[in-house]
Parts: sequence; structure tokens; C-alpha cells
Amino acid sequence: MSSIAVTTHNIGPGKPGRAGVKENVQAVIDHEKHPPIVILEEAAEFQGTLKGYGRIAEDEGHPENANTLILVRHDVHILRTPFIHVGGPNWHGPKHGKTHPPKVHPGIVVNYDDHLWAILGVHRMSGKNPPSVEEREWRCFEEWVKARDPHRSVIMEGDWNSTRSSARLRKLARDFDLQISLRSIDGALHRNCELKAFKELKGLYGSDAHEPCTLTFEA
Repeated sequence: MSSIAVTTHNIGPGKPGRAGVKENVQAVIDHEKHPPIVILEEAAEFQGTLKGYGRIAEDEGHPENANTLILVRHDVHILRTPFIHVGGPNWHGPKHGKTHPPKVHPGIVVNYDDHLWAILGVHRMSGKNPPSVEEREWRCFEEWVKARDPHRSVIMEGDWNSTRSSARLRKLARDFDLQISLRSIDGALHRNCELKAFKELKGLYGSDAHEPCTLTFEA
């Protein structure tokens, strides 16, 4: 039996503000005893990486585009980095209607604990957008799962901006045999692995309605 812990953390705009973002991420990682994978959302102000981790992101020069990134502990063997580039028109965020470049969701395939894991960092768009714009992103998720080995463990984790009652999220799960493990809008869709623990880090640095959480999977 193999296992992996994946921490997800929406880091901004956060409490107690944007100052000290890196220090707060470090506090979460220390609290969780340095998990092998850390997914950060709204990470525009997180620069560089942390000791013992490598950084997987689209383009550090365009943080609004690459606002989701993955920190990978140095002992984890990365095999591939299958990203999602949603493309299409800009989308409107939930605050003040600000427009953002098309979403980029970082993905990795790793060998950890003698097992292959395909992991996607998710921060689904929110706000008032045309259905066609949101559907483009859902179809990108479908294509990403479809491209994975059907026997491989898949973890799509982060801020889904959807609850488990979402018809579109349930369709994605149903069509691709994914289990849904969400608390509010944070958590994972996963396949060929079982959720063994879902730990919310109450009282630590979070953003908006989010709290950092660590999901542990076994396969």
C-alpha cells in the first residue's frame, strides 16, 4: 500500500493581509511536517520557492496567469508536467469584475512511495462569466483526465469554486469515475486511490472562506 499527502492552500487575498505570504506558507508546511506536494492558489505574490521544495508553475513573469502553482518536495521524482491551458477569452473574477488571463492549471506525474500519481492543481474560475467560458474550462478538465492512464491514481486538488452539489462537477466525476472529496469548495476529485484523511487547518493562515487543508490518499 502506498500513500501521499497533498496540501492545498488558497493564500490570498488573505488574513492578516498580503504581507508575510511566504512566511505563512512556510508555517503551514511546517505544521504539516513537510508534505511531499503543496498546491497554492491565488499565488501571484508568492515568489521563488521554499527550502526543500521545487516550484512547478507556468511563467513566473505573468503571475496573474500562473496563479496556481505546485511545490514539490525534493525527494519526489517528477516524471512529467501535463499542464492545462484553458485558452479562450479572458474571464471575469468575482471581485469588482476584474478580468484575468485564461486559466492555467499545473499538473505533474510523480513517482512517490513506489507508486505513480497524476496530480492537477485546480483553481477553477469564479465570478459572472458566460456559460461558454466556464464550459471551456470544464472540458479542459475532462481532456486532462481522459489523457491519463486509466489505471493510474489521479488527484485533482485545490479550490474548485463549486460544492459537491454542482451538477457540472458531478458530471465530471460520474463520466470519469472520480470520487468527490470536498469540504465546502476545497478538496479533490480522485480516482484509483482512497481518501484516508481530510485535515482542515483551522486557525492558520487562510484566505476569504478558505482554510489550508491536507488530504492523504492510499493506493
